[in-house]
Amino acid sequence: GYDGYLSLEIFNDQFRGGSASAIAVDGRRSLIYLGDQVKRQQPESALPVPVMPPRAKVEGIAFIEFTADEDEAAALEALFSSLGFRKAARHKSKRVTVFRQGAINLVVNTERKGFASASYAVHGTSAYAAGLMVDDAKAALQRAVALGAEPFEQVLDAGEIEMPAVRGVGGGVLYFLDRQSELARIWEIEFDAIDD
Repeated sequence: GYDGYLSLEIFNDQFRGGSASAIAVDGRRSLIYLGDQVKRQQPESALPVPVMPPRAKVEGIAFIEFTADEDEAAALEALFSSLGFRKAARHKSKRVTVFRQGAINLVVNTERKGFASASYAVHGTSAYAAGLMVDDAKAALQRAVALGAEPFEQVLDAGEIEMPAVRGVGGGVLYFLDRQSELARIWEIEFDAIDD
């Protein structure tokens, strides 16, 4: 088989005018992904690609998390309420509130320390994190890292569950949750329900 150089052509001037390092990382990720797909279809192939878990099956969005200060959090609460969300839970040890409508979870984080606070300092009130429900959270993290994503970790307080995560687009965070580990019970473990 072919063992020479591989190249990706970029015909879009706007894309080509972007960050050279970001384009290189995305190009490398694309080639690793392509190599993985070929290796899965043709296991006898001699492609030198890293061993990766299979693609994660995304079952849904577990939550969207916003960072805000107290005043802006009140405005978000009013907005969410007008959209049919109800205040459903409060974190046991942090200034974090969950608003829910059916299976949709919107999280508002007003902590003054940690990544949410740092994100607020840079971007103001914003959606800075999302949680994806996948078939296997640890495997999803391993695959994302193998494809060049930067793992994300922060210090946990007592009683908190470690959620596998990577840095996402724009410096945000993408968390992976699944139904086969304690991550399936994160709302019960880390939060106290708010009665209507």
